[in-house]
Amino acid sequence: MSKTLGTITLENTLTPFNIVNAVLVSVLMIVYTLNDDPRLVLDSVGVIIVILANTLIAITQEWRAHRTLETAVVSVDSLSIDVGDSITICRGDVIRADGRVTATDACELDTSLLTGESNPLALNVGDMIYAGTYCVAGSATLIVTALGRETLAHKIEATARKVDLTSSPLQHTVNRLFQWSFAIAVVLAAIDVSLGATTIAHDVDRVRRVATLLLGLIPEGLVFFSTLTLTLGLIRIAQRGVVVQKLAALESFSRAEVVCMDKTGTLTMNRLKVEHVIPISGNSLEFCKGLLGSFARSIGDESQVVDALHAYDQSNTFASIDKRVPFSSARKYSSLWLPNGLCYTVGAAESVLTTDHPRWKEIQQTSIDAGIDEMRTMVLATTSNGHPETGVHMEPLCWIALDDEIRDESAATLELFDQMGIRVMILTGDGPGPVQSLLRRLGRPFVEADVQSRLTPDGKQDIIRELRKKHQVVMIGDGVNDLPAIKEASVGIAMAESAPVTKLVADVVLERSTFAEFPEMIAEGRAAVRTVLSVAKLFLAKNLVLVVMNALAAMSLSPYPLTPRRGALLSIIGVGIPSMFLAATAKVRTRTSHFMSELLFFVLTAGTSAVVSSQIALLIQRNASDLNDHMLFAFLGSIVWSFVVVDDLPRDTRMWAILVAAVSLASAVLLAVWPGLVFPFSLLQQFYEIGMSGTSTSIHVLLSCAIGIGCSVCGHAIMRWVSSHMTHQRSAA
Repeated sequence: MSKTLGTITLENTLTPFNIVNAVLVSVLMIVYTLNDDPRLVLDSVGVIIVILANTLIAITQEWRAHRTLETAVVSVDSLSIDVGDSITICRGDVIRADGRVTATDACELDTSLLTGESNPLALNVGDMIYAGTYCVAGSATLIVTALGRETLAHKIEATARKVDLTSSPLQHTVNRLFQWSFAIAVVLAAIDVSLGATTIAHDVDRVRRVATLLLGLIPEGLVFFSTLTLTLGLIRIAQRGVVVQKLAALESFSRAEVVCMDKTGTLTMNRLKVEHVIPISGNSLEFCKGLLGSFARSIGDESQVVDALHAYDQSNTFASIDKRVPFSSARKYSSLWLPNGLCYTVGAAESVLTTDHPRWKEIQQTSIDAGIDEMRTMVLATTSNGHPETGVHMEPLCWIALDDEIRDESAATLELFDQMGIRVMILTGDGPGPVQSLLRRLGRPFVEADVQSRLTPDGKQDIIRELRKKHQVVMIGDGVNDLPAIKEASVGIAMAESAPVTKLVADVVLERSTFAEFPEMIAEGRAAVRTVLSVAKLFLAKNLVLVVMNALAAMSLSPYPLTPRRGALLSIIGVGIPSMFLAATAKVRTRTSHFMSELLFFVLTAGTSAVVSSQIALLIQRNASDLNDHMLFAFLGSIVWSFVVVDDLPRDTRMWAILVAAVSLASAVLLAVWPGLVFPFSLLQQFYEIGMSGTSTSIHVLLSCAIGIGCSVCGHAIMRWVSSHMTHQRSAA
């Protein structure tokens, strides 16, 4: 079921981060009672503010996400029925009640969702059927014997209406980073405390340094911003009419390398039109059209082909039928048996006549001569009693040539896939001719390796399974025949007109959107992963600074310029504000191939640049009275520039990033150098412990910022050169 506000509040309040911070506040207050140092009280207030702010934002965002996504989830209507009612099911229907069959018209059920059995089950009168199955052929009538919690239907309904926010692989990676940072923080804090164990209770500066380390190294914000980024991506997609039912699907989009799709209903509209009827064996055109019209009105089946055949001879219907064989994707034909022993079959020529038919070449040449060989072609054939409805004994009567209506956006969408470097494959039950015709109309070449025709549902599933051994695969479909492939793919997508059961199992459903949204979904997924990577870079770069500076201070090689509140200022300006900006814009849409290596490369560069800049500032201004301010602003300048170059941001986004960075840094500089600030700015100045000595001058602070920016510029330039050189070497190899 959907989470309640109370559950969301509890989950975001009782987090490891909040628990650790609560313990930290308790320790600070104990040390305060022993030393009566008011700085510890203010540090505790700062920690509490961070706890409250993070918790409130997390609760608000998750509640908003749940409400937005749950209301967007595909709605699968439940039947208003009671036990004992009689209901009729037909092809594509999901069975939502247990019942006993009272009548069947060649009905077949797929029970795979319930039992795992892949072969359809043919129904007979008296058989029991159960919720969780669905009809793949024919129709049946049943008496309801069980409803609601007495069946499996309520479980399927709950699954269909619930957004699966299970962590994605990317979130697992972020969680591992959190765990490692937490472990490192605890170990370093324990070492620092043990080095001064005898005096720690009265060594306020050491206690504050340990508190700063713990607060900075536990990247709770990283976990929050990664979830926020993915959730914002889902919301942006949901607002376009795309329903993502699994949070992990957004990340899978970003890794998509192959997009497989059915032809009919995806590239084309779910509508067919009979373009030609070509008589065979001397039959007249009117005779053939009359038979086709009679067949369509007598078969009692729902399909695009039957709908198209309804255009012929509105009044003609066979008087009575002995047996119906409804169309299924596995059979690729449907048949009618009449009382006089005749059988009429409509379907793919390979299935109805088979390639062993003695007139096969002659019949095929007829379609070539008529110019219909690249269209979707079917044959109408007949046989007499005593023979099966397909095989070499069948007498062909006519060809039926049908064509699809192409979606307006198909050509442009396929072009976008090409630009994104994504391979497109067409998996269809049609013959190769209709696909060639379609691609020609779309202005695209026919690449044999990327077109698989005459596929059964299991055949599509096998291809997807094989592709997934090496690639991230997206499958787009709309019919029951696409269901196995959709379930097998890394991400399964159902069209708006899909069968209800297809929508149930798909990761993504297009409720109001079009085929043109697919590239946008992939781009949104890529943007989300790039944003999480960028946020992780900033968090861990700041953490590296804390670790190295703590080590230098422990060895008495450098002052430690940070306190819990100064560390908070560094986090806000260098990480918090940039992360909010990146999460809100999410503009970089390139594929991320090497998440960890790219992350570590950047972190080492940015962290080292920041530490080096602080040591240069210390060396140049060693006689200044407030070295802590100067080292802090060297950190700020370096980390802020790292934000500007954190990724290959588009030009307009980078200009905004520079503006955000400049305003943030300028605000901190003003707090440090502006004398006699009035409330509330004076309160901020006191709280963040900057500019309080009265000796910090504009030139000193600006010089420190310039040193930080300069070191960062040089560091990232070297990083880009090394990265380019390594890429060139790999390409040459």
